[in-house]
Amino acid sequence: MNNEINKLDKLNESKLNAQKNELKELSKTFLSQKQSGLYNYIKNIEKNDILYYIFLFSIIFYSLKYLNFNTRYFFISVVAIVIIYYINDMKNTNSLSRMKELQIKLYAIDPLPKYFYIDSGFIELIHSIKEFKTYSPVLFEKLVIQIDHFLKLVLLMEKFPNDSYYLLDSLHKKKKSILNILHSFIYNIPSSVATEVKLDNALNSMHFMLNYHFEKLRTDYNHIYEKNIPNINSKYYYSSKHPDGNDELITDNYNIY
Repeated sequence: MNNEINKLDKLNESKLNAQKNELKELSKTFLSQKQSGLYNYIKNIEKNDILYYIFLFSIIFYSLKYLNFNTRYFFISVVAIVIIYYINDMKNTNSLSRMKELQIKLYAIDPLPKYFYIDSGFIELIHSIKEFKTYSPVLFEKLVIQIDHFLKLVLLMEKFPNDSYYLLDSLHKKKKSILNILHSFIYNIPSSVATEVKLDNALNSMHFMLNYHFEKLRTDYNHIYEKNIPNINSKYYYSSKHPDGNDELITDNYNIY
């Protein structure tokens, strides 16, 4: 398993370097695609020009009415082709833009994470609170690193489900750590209703996503446990539906999670 972890780290390190090199080129491509194609052309037409084009279309349309059937049939075919091309171009532009937008958001995160590709929800969430880095760069960096570690554990547990019991403890601790780090931004962000609401929403979203991965892996492990013969290295893992107690002799820091 240690060899697999080392291979995973090396593979993601090479991916990380490649991502940094691709960011500038990706941004240029994304912006150029935003400006190209029939869909974007029509979408970007000036409002003042629309009336002119409608007037021009009307003249052409009524002129073509006096032509013979074959010409009109050809014209209808051309119009149908243009409409099909427009719909297809709109579909391709929107789907490609979404993928490239996610990539750009991922590459814009500093430090650049290695495992956020597992769940794009974390990309969107961290990007949505990127201004928090201004108030506490160290805390923001710590948050990204801890989420990355959490997702690395998720990946390992998916690859080695039989060895998940002890990793579930680590995953649970990592989940609490992430939530406490994010909650601690309350001491750094400006005192405004809008910013505090944004932090509350981010906490709710983070809690949901972390719990989704944790509960999925916990139930998967329990299914495996129930099918196998119990031993000293395995045990049924119960859901934690209540807060964990904190011993003041061990930790003097108050943890909300």
